[in-house]
Amino acid sequence: MGRFSKSGCVSARALAPVGALATALLFSANQAIAQSHEQIIEQCRESVGRPIVQACMAGKRGDSSALEACRSQASPKVRACVIATEQKIAAKKAAPAAPVEAAPQGDISSVQTAFVAPPRSIADITAVLDQEKPDAAKIAKAQADAETQPSPALAGESLVQFYYDRAAARASLARNADALADALKAVEIGQKS
Repeated sequence: MGRFSKSGCVSARALAPVGALATALLFSANQAIAQSHEQIIEQCRESVGRPIVQACMAGKRGDSSALEACRSQASPKVRACVIATEQKIAAKKAAPAAPVEAAPQGDISSVQTAFVAPPRSIADITAVLDQEKPDAAKIAKAQADAETQPSPALAGESLVQFYYDRAAARASLARNADALADALKAVEIGQKS
């Protein structure tokens, strides 16, 4: 008959491992509440990670690259165990109490009020976005400045200033290679004069 008695009921000997498992689970649940993050990680490594690594390493003794591969297989499951355990613990803890502000003493007029901005409406947001639209006139002026050529009458400081201004105009149009070339030309002319 084994585990069953003559009456067909489960014997006490068969229930002993179940009772021990239930006691261990209750004890571990109470312990989990007081655990730190490191203890939870270690517990998940032992309960989840170790069996995975042992099963993976069966027949691969002494191979360090296989050990790392097996550990990498167990890592996501250990991480999931840690997250699930910490979420269970967090669900059992009460939220912290709200801070209590002390009532102002004395004259109420001395209390400073803080400005609280009103909630934004769609009209406010579109007005801000309209202000940020590119100005076509400024873009056209920057393009004209970026395309101007130096006059043959310019020399010395005025030529350096011309290349500097044209480099700034080209940089504002995101023509960085041209802007760098003009800036280097301005430095070269400035060093000669």
